[in-house]
Amino acid sequence: MLRHGLLLLIWFCLGWGTVKTAVAQSDTPIPVADYWQYITELRQLVVELKEQPAETQTTQLATAAQTLEKLTAVSLPDGQTLPLDHSFLTRELQTDPPDLPRLKQLLDGWLQSRDLEWDRQFDGSEIGSLHEILSRPEFNYEEREPTTLEQWWNRLRQRFLEFVSQLFPDSDSPTGQLLDRLITFLGAAALVVVLAYALRSILADFTTQAALVAEAETGENLTADLALQRAQELSAGGDYRTAVRYLYLSALLLLEERGLLRYNRYLTNREYLRSIAHKPDLVVILRDVIDVFDRVWYGFESLNETEYRRYAERVATLKEQK
Repeated sequence: MLRHGLLLLIWFCLGWGTVKTAVAQSDTPIPVADYWQYITELRQLVVELKEQPAETQTTQLATAAQTLEKLTAVSLPDGQTLPLDHSFLTRELQTDPPDLPRLKQLLDGWLQSRDLEWDRQFDGSEIGSLHEILSRPEFNYEEREPTTLEQWWNRLRQRFLEFVSQLFPDSDSPTGQLLDRLITFLGAAALVVVLAYALRSILADFTTQAALVAEAETGENLTADLALQRAQELSAGGDYRTAVRYLYLSALLLLEERGLLRYNRYLTNREYLRSIAHKPDLVVILRDVIDVFDRVWYGFESLNETEYRRYAERVATLKEQK
């Protein structure tokens, strides 16, 4: 072990020190052959340091990083000069504690790049193959124009992000990125809520379609008494959802028989409410009846026996109106 450390020290002082001195004293780009010799010796140093204490590893790699920083350019045999940037490698060399396996892997890859054909010229065969690949269906598509809703959403999101960036200038920080994701999620959630509410309103406007279905099932015109009878039969069997539908229809038909509104299968809930706007007491009760019907029939809200009886009592109150 002592002999191995002594040999490493002698090599470092003579071999590595020679390259280091040449680099430090040179004001001109280092020849490319000397550069690759330097990288080879650096790799060998990393391998030899495996058996050394952590303090020795850190010290010698830090010295190697300082030497590497001086290599800013290499000269090629044809006289050209190429700039070098070793900032990434020097940071890896200065890591404490050193990651020797990673350094060896990086330097191995660095040395392998020496054998690449940098000056290779392409002939027509490669260009033809490239055109063949690019002509495949996956590389040929037309960009879809965003819809009006997508354009609106993108503009809204962009304006909001610009506003947030003024409050939090460092948008590239982890906090800024997290805020960006949170804003996107909240915006998407808000959009879903708005669309769901709009859809529910649309469905509610077609309440009278329940009457069409009911009449199609029976093959005859419903009357207030017949609809009430169906509601009682269905509720006795536990089908409160369908019973609510017939109970609501019986109320509309009864109000028509008393001349309080004009029943029409094609009218919506809002149109029914507008038609009795001159009777505020009736509007309040009918709106409550419609709200429950919408939630149960279109919103699939569950209803138990107690809640159904409470709804039936509200409908009975509606039928008492004159």
